[in-house]
Amino acid sequence: MKKRNSLLFLSASLAWAVYLSLTQPWRGDAHARTTAQVGLLYPNLHQQLDQVAKVVIQDQTHKTTLRLIRSKERIGRGWMVEEKNYPANFSRLTQLLENLASIKTSDVVSINPDKHDTYGVGEGQGTRVQVYSADNRLLVDWIAGSLRHQDIAGGQKPVLEFYMRDARSDRVYLSGDAIQPAVDPVRWCEVHLLKDITADRIQWVQRIDFQNGESWRIERRATLQPDIEGTPSPWFMTEPKSAPVLLYAGDSMATTILNLEVADILGEANPGGGDEVRYGFPQDRFRVGIDDAEFLFELGKPAAPGQRYFRVKDLPYIFSLRDFDVSQLRQPIANMLEEQG
Repeated sequence: MKKRNSLLFLSASLAWAVYLSLTQPWRGDAHARTTAQVGLLYPNLHQQLDQVAKVVIQDQTHKTTLRLIRSKERIGRGWMVEEKNYPANFSRLTQLLENLASIKTSDVVSINPDKHDTYGVGEGQGTRVQVYSADNRLLVDWIAGSLRHQDIAGGQKPVLEFYMRDARSDRVYLSGDAIQPAVDPVRWCEVHLLKDITADRIQWVQRIDFQNGESWRIERRATLQPDIEGTPSPWFMTEPKSAPVLLYAGDSMATTILNLEVADILGEANPGGGDEVRYGFPQDRFRVGIDDAEFLFELGKPAAPGQRYFRVKDLPYIFSLRDFDVSQLRQPIANMLEEQG
């Protein structure tokens, strides 16, 4: 009897041991254990942000290298886009790093390296982001892969999810929170030329048309005067004639200038000459009074399809500007003053 009891006790003990090894109740229930596995893909990155000195973003067709040059210049906060040798958009860079530091390791879809190509996260696939410290340590090596196919029924708004992994790991995740970054170098440049300037600071605008005789000058005046439509307007034309400027025309011109964004950075300007012939400067020259300072830029001949060469005084670059912005700047006199009939 004692022997039988001993066997029963041993069997029960073994069964209990197997149960404990499988369920591990000290670790909580299944939901709790799954939750415990969800963490940050780059848990140390938040503390390492002030160490970041280089970011490389690339896919099969483009590559952008953002490098900290520790300049004291406000523009770009010391970061340059190497491919364009141009100040970087610091706010966009900050957003990218903050997003990388917040990516969570939920929703594991594969740990099989043979499946990487299936999810678009294999070597040479997807968009790859590498973040380096000043001493060239690789802090982040992230691959954003294929979008998840979704069949949305009932008109529901789709959730944008894509597969991703750290390039040093076989584990593939599905993420709906990560942001897949742009790769074109121009998208990382500070292309907004008059950032932080408000419309009320523009005091006057002068266009000098070297081709079609549409030169004019408009000024902002403290005393509002009714335009031809009877709407109070601060804008007044002083050249080539004296007349109130339509309110929407003056405000539209100021807004266009404030929102000027470079379409592309084509290279360094040649201060020794030659740009006039090569790029056709100037076909139009614009002088803009901002407070007590002057902002001067010129338009050249057509560049790439839908763009025109563009340069700004005191900036050592040749740019291009989109044709839409060019058409908004090249307002003929008749559009600024109601036609007399």
